[in-house]
Amino acid sequence: MLAALKKAMGAHSLLSVYPSADMDTFYVGYVCEVNERTILMKLITTKGYESGFSVFFTDNIQKVTMDGCYERKIQRLLRNNGISFDALKRMPTTGSPVEDLLSYARDGEKLLSVRTDFGETLLCRRAVFLKDCFYAEVYDEYGCENGCVYLNTDRVCALSVESDEETLVQMLLSDATDERRQKR
Repeated sequence: MLAALKKAMGAHSLLSVYPSADMDTFYVGYVCEVNERTILMKLITTKGYESGFSVFFTDNIQKVTMDGCYERKIQRLLRNNGISFDALKRMPTTGSPVEDLLSYARDGEKLLSVRTDFGETLLCRRAVFLKDCFYAEVYDEYGCENGCVYLNTDRVCALSVESDEETLVQMLLSDATDERRQKR
């Protein structure tokens, strides 16, 4: 599978990644970076628009499809929306997709979604992978701080930033911060 992911990255091929046993859940996009453990993707929405970035752990990927009917449909939608591969937003990469995504989120003060192997999605900030666990501040869907989490690293399935969900809660979080500043 690693060879196919590297080939897709080099050819700028749109692909679908199925990162769990639930074959109804998949993500479409371009491979930005891949190593033996992880893949960083630039995601594309079902309507052919640019979305955020996600990191998937290669051990969790069940299937990858390329050049199928669905991928060709999304490619056509991208073209119809006037979006080319070269015009897509990029993030700096260093060869470590997890660290690159965490740095991107931290530097831009962006919310990060963390999907776990037990089906939970956490909205986080200031996330770090420690020696034996993942740590982050947690926020709810209303943009309110909701404590912190320590999670065994092997329970993390995927990380995402700038997708619709994170962007929406990021706006709520920014609005709440602005309201607190105005009250002072």
